[in-house]
Amino acid sequence: NSTGKLGDTWELDLASSTWTQFFPTQPPAARSNHSMAFDAGRGVVVLVGGDTANALALDEVWEWNGTTATWTRQDTRCLQQGRREAAMVSDPTRGVVLYGGQQANFGLLFDVWSPLTSSPASYSPIGMGCAPATAAVPSLTAVTLPWLDASFELRVSNAPAGGFVAPAVAILQAPTPIPLPFGPNCRSYLFGPFALPPIFASGAGVATITMNFPKKLNAFVGLNFYAQAAMLDSQTRVLLTNAGHAVLGRR
Repeated sequence: NSTGKLGDTWELDLASSTWTQFFPTQPPAARSNHSMAFDAGRGVVVLVGGDTANALALDEVWEWNGTTATWTRQDTRCLQQGRREAAMVSDPTRGVVLYGGQQANFGLLFDVWSPLTSSPASYSPIGMGCAPATAAVPSLTAVTLPWLDASFELRVSNAPAGGFVAPAVAILQAPTPIPLPFGPNCRSYLFGPFALPPIFASGAGVATITMNFPKKLNAFVGLNFYAQAAMLDSQTRVLLTNAGHAVLGRR
């Protein structure tokens, strides 16, 4: 604005058309003429370059994580040339794509950049869940993607309120879904599963499964694995979620 460059962080809730200000502890320096776009695959907003009060056409790359309300500088992705006023768009395949911009000497750039990783993480649902006729069918969806050195979160929805949830994972998918004797459409999609620690659903019927992949698991980047969850209702009837296919990525 007229008094100088701003460094505040705001989020817009499109459902309610309201802005909310955040106060992260280590934000980027106040700046202008930077570029921003949303990387839907990783759930972060990417900020590139811009001008601060002390420097023009920075080569910085920052990412805003709305879940943790934190800014993180991604030094390993710094561009070969700093820039200002670059064009930047979301891309469903590459996350974001950056084009051109202006250098500190006001020379124009015509290069194209993307932070596409050579080892992308992914998650996709498999099959369907099952439940007694009087109950909602539970579902298993990804909150985050399975990246190395990060937490991978899966959400179980429509679980019995406060009920016991037993998640399981496997490194092989069953060649064909395995019928289970709990009712119509009850099938296991995992081959040779092993159980994760049990959890309990909230009063709203939601449970979160968390898996951590520390850096020492670098050799397992690219690993395919599968997840599914079973649960009991108040009448000790078994319900199953759909399954999910995940690939451990590195960024």
